[in-house]
Order: sequence, then C-alpha cells, then structure tokens
Amino acid sequence: MGKSYYEAHTYRPRKKRRKKRRRFFNPKSLLIIFIFIIIIVGALFVTSSDIFNIENVEVENNQISNKQEIIARSGIIEGENIYSFSAGKAEDEIERITIVKKAKIHRKFPSTVVIEIEERSPYFILQEEKTFYDVDDEGKVISSSDTLTRYDVPIVTGIKIKDLEEGKKLFDLNDVQVQTLKQVLEFLKENEMLKKVSQFYADGSGKYNLYFENGSVLQFSNFSAFSYHKSFVLYFIKNMDMKQKVELIQGVNPIYSKI
Repeated sequence: MGKSYYEAHTYRPRKKRRKKRRRFFNPKSLLIIFIFIIIIVGALFVTSSDIFNIENVEVENNQISNKQEIIARSGIIEGENIYSFSAGKAEDEIERITIVKKAKIHRKFPSTVVIEIEERSPYFILQEEKTFYDVDDEGKVISSSDTLTRYDVPIVTGIKIKDLEEGKKLFDLNDVQVQTLKQVLEFLKENEMLKKVSQFYADGSGKYNLYFENGSVLQFSNFSAFSYHKSFVLYFIKNMDMKQKVELIQGVNPIYSKI
C-alpha cells in the first residue's frame, strides 16, 4: 500500500551523528615529544657537563707550521666546552697562516679536539737578487730565505715582482712573464716532466730559457711558440741523450744548436 502525500512529505528529524573526539596525545605524538625532550636534555648535558670540557688539542701533519701558533689562531681553549667554538670559523683563521693550505677540525669525544693540517709545498723557487722565495702551485709565496736550501723544484730567475712578500699571490698578477711561467709549468706538471726542469729564466728581452737537469735548453719568445711545439717538447725531454739548445719558433721547425 502506497504512502499518502502527507506521510511522504512529513519531516522526520535526522539522527545526529556523534563526532568522535580525536585524541591529541596519540602514541605517535607522545613518541615524538619524548624524543624531543631526550634531545633537549642531551644537548643541555653535553654543553654544561665538565665531562665534555676540552682537555687536549692535537695538531696533525704539521711539518713546518708551528703547533702553538695553529692552536692560538683557532681560538680553541682547553677547559672550555667541546662545543663552545665554531669549527668552520676556527678553520678559516688557521688557514690565514701562510704555510697552511687547508685545516680540518674534528671533535673526538669526550674531551679532545684534533686539527688536521695540509701544508703548502714549494712548486718553484723565485730568486730576486739574494733572496729565495718558495712559491706553491697556486702561486702563493709561502716563505723566503737568504740561502737556497732545496734543489728538487725549478728555480725561476729574471722575473721582477713589485712588493714581493710572503702571502702574495703571483698567479693573480696581470704580468706576461708570470702568466707564461704559470702556463709552462702547468703543462710540464700535467705531463709529469716538471722534475726534469732545473731553471726557468726570463732574460728581459722577451725570451725565455728552460734549462734541464742534463744542461739542455729550450728557448722560446712566448707561450704560443712553446704551445705550438708541445709534442716536440715532450719528445725532447724524454730523449735528452746529449746537451743541446733548441729554439722554438711558432710555424717553424725547432732550431738545434750545440752548447
């Protein structure tokens, strides 16, 4: 039997759905809060406990640079908390020492700080009058001496540098002689021939002489001429049986002459 119009359109109140209340402190939230509290408590303990006070500062791989100067530059003080200093800032300060190329600081818990040093080493020695300047592969002057103390790197003569002093970066100079020196040495180093070179000489008239350990000489007027004969240069160095002089001119075969 069908419903009457009245019955079909009579308003019937809907049953209210009960909203389930969400629990704010569910197990996952409690775990996160617990971990956060542990981290805070741990951090407070590390930064305030005497157990983590610095008792020893070690310096490794320093052959020339002074240990006490390195520690002083770092600003690291024994007795202070192991997290009381910025490792990055300390490394930057240490690298301000001319002989230091790279510094890396490690914390060795609970109370030791290790400073690893990479020192600059001579790439060539620049002689100006009676002073010998050690220069590294970045062109930075790292030390100077009144006497020549080593013979395992090339000696560079004839190049005059204004205001030459420790810390000066030669390869940044807009100087034709310096840039020619840089390019020639880089080529020889890349091809593992640099150890055979005894001297690089700029004669002041626009020519360069490259002397080798057996007394042979390569002469050229610019890097373009040297670069033009790169293959020959490598062959010449590898097969130096006798002392001889060779002039390199761009577009012309090497010119041999006896010494």
